[in-house]
Amino acid sequence: MHSYKKRSIGMVFLSFIALTILSVFFSGQISSAKKKVVKDTYVVLQSQSKHIGHSYKNRIINSNPKKIKIKKNKQEGIFVTAKKPGKAKLKVITKKTKYIYTIKVLSIDDIEKTATKKLNEKLSKLGISSGYVLADLNGDKVTDLYANGCCYAYNYFKKKLIKITLDVCPENIESIRISQEKRMIYLEAAPGTAARTTEAPSVLTPPTTKDDDFDPYYGTPIGVFYGFDDTTYYDDGFFLVNRDYSIQKYTFPQYFVDSKIFVEGTDYYFFNDVNYDQDDYWYEPFAKEDIEKKIDSLMPDSILFPVNASSGE
Repeated sequence: MHSYKKRSIGMVFLSFIALTILSVFFSGQISSAKKKVVKDTYVVLQSQSKHIGHSYKNRIINSNPKKIKIKKNKQEGIFVTAKKPGKAKLKVITKKTKYIYTIKVLSIDDIEKTATKKLNEKLSKLGISSGYVLADLNGDKVTDLYANGCCYAYNYFKKKLIKITLDVCPENIESIRISQEKRMIYLEAAPGTAARTTEAPSVLTPPTTKDDDFDPYYGTPIGVFYGFDDTTYYDDGFFLVNRDYSIQKYTFPQYFVDSKIFVEGTDYYFFNDVNYDQDDYWYEPFAKEDIEKKIDSLMPDSILFPVNASSGE
């Protein structure tokens, strides 16, 4: 009799443990099922990286490590680097949400062939034989086109050419400097040509005595700087942003700056930066060689492309 009671108690105890385990298991399943699921698709060019976001502490599942590589950053979260053409799924699991990203990796060789073909077709339609540059402007290893004050790029996400009209640019460019490290380009006007701008420049009266003031702020630039903004590339197609600084050139009669006299008929250059108060050097003119050094300091790794050039020449 006692043996029967012991067995009964043991069975009840084991049943209790089993029910506890099952309740924990099913509650976990229910909890998991209650997670909100968010799906999205990203197109990434081979060898390029895409910022996904989220916290680096979240659980991450990479379905195809051969196609994409995951990198975590404490400050900026999760990045995906495209390795080989194809598809992969990336799951990011947070407390309340499961994010499922389909990553499409495009072949850089295929995209370059398509882009070059479409840009040459555009160049033919424009009917111009000079004043253009075919080169990789934004550092994605795909050729772009500058012509007639506009940049044309192949948007491989939308599978079409996009046109970016520059608000300030030379009417007749001599060259384009490209700095992929600093994410900048510099467009320089040909000799004797001023830059076209959406705002008409004021007429300057150079000082002729040391007591006169000279403010070159409203002059017309001969060269302008642009930077790249990849955050807007897929949204509206515009990836070039005016950096709000330019090079201005003047050939004046004899005049004075800070009681220093400058020789009549000499070319002088001014670096115009409207981002902040630059009184310390605003009135200081540069000679030709000095302004070249200034540009080099802003774009130390820049490559110079003359007009009618391509990155393949």
